[in-house]
Amino acid sequence: CVTQIGYAAFSGCTALRNVVLSQRLRAIHKETFSECSALTHIEIPDSVETIGTCAFQKCASLSAVTVGGSVQLIEKFSFSGCQNLTLLSVNSITPPVIDSTLSSQRLSRLVVSVPCGQKETYQAAPKWQNLDIRELPEHHLMLLTDDSKHGRATLVGSDCNTDSVTVAAVPIVPY
Repeated sequence: CVTQIGYAAFSGCTALRNVVLSQRLRAIHKETFSECSALTHIEIPDSVETIGTCAFQKCASLSAVTVGGSVQLIEKFSFSGCQNLTLLSVNSITPPVIDSTLSSQRLSRLVVSVPCGQKETYQAAPKWQNLDIRELPEHHLMLLTDDSKHGRATLVGSDCNTDSVTVAAVPIVPY
């Protein structure tokens, strides 16, 4: 099983759309997926402890990232240039240490989902306080589509206090 992926291993792979990472992977190293412009989402397994510098830099199509519960460090510029990133789901009870670049990026549409009961913990942690943090249960649903012909649909899931589901759809052309 793969436990490490080398420096810049997939950097510049512009046709890379989907990645399934090993459940034994320990770290995503520097620039591993930088400039993978077709990559739309990534699920970082619970085994990963570090997301390296510029790991996903300039992944222009990246819209959703799920960060496993063992990530302790998100290094500088990990998601810089990811202008379409709208959902960062962090499954850790303890907020990972992040470089200020995550909170200072122009990610006005970014929603950070954290486990139920942890919103205040994240808001009190250094460099997380300026982000739009929302609590979502572990079993929340996530469907993000972006179709240039029809529009964008987002199914985020239920919140911690109800069984409701939030759905947003933005058609490009009226039906």
